Amino acid sequence: MSTPEPQSSRWQSQFDLSENLTCVLDEMFRVVYCNRAWDIAAKANGVEQATGDRLRGQALLLYVPRALEYHYSKVLEKAREKHIVVFTDYECNTPNVYRKYRMKIAPVPETPLLALVHTVLIEGSIPYRVHSAIDYDYGSGDVVTMCAQCRRTKLLHANVWDWVPEFVQRAPPRVTHGICDDCIALYCRTSEPS
Repeated sequence: MSTPEPQSSRWQSQFDLSENLTCVLDEMFRVVYCNRAWDIAAKANGVEQATGDRLRGQALLLYVPRALEYHYSKVLEKAREKHIVVFTDYECNTPNVYRKYRMKIAPVPETPLLALVHTVLIEGSIPYRVHSAIDYDYGSGDVVTMCAQCRRTKLLHANVWDWVPEFVQRAPPRVTHGICDDCIALYCRTSEPS
């Protein structure tokens, strides 16, 4: 089911040429628009299913890891209900590139829509200690917890979160998702503009 784009000519042009990854959601948090930068990033990261054509009409939260769903639903609701701009930072890493983004969630004037504008804050080498999948007994078949935010991993009963590049490309067979201590701290910094 496709969601109509209310008076898109008024707001869409400002996002069309932006280099920032941008999507626009309706009042039910369904995707009504993704800009070209969004589609380019989706294709470059091998996730064709995340292009605007595929997402349009879909609830964005269906594509958010369950461990993060509550946080993002509250951030979206806050922006929508209070008609304010809200910021939240997050990581979107590949096996070899660290990327930290700031997502600006803003009401689109004179519409019930929310614009999600993702700006790269940091892009560079992975700042974590790198481990291979066989280090620290990851090869033993134990349950592995993966942070749904940064994708670092730890054994279920361990206290240390490791960066295992192989797991970013392909999750281990016995994986569960959680949130590491560093990423929980990111949620505390979700903010409104001052």
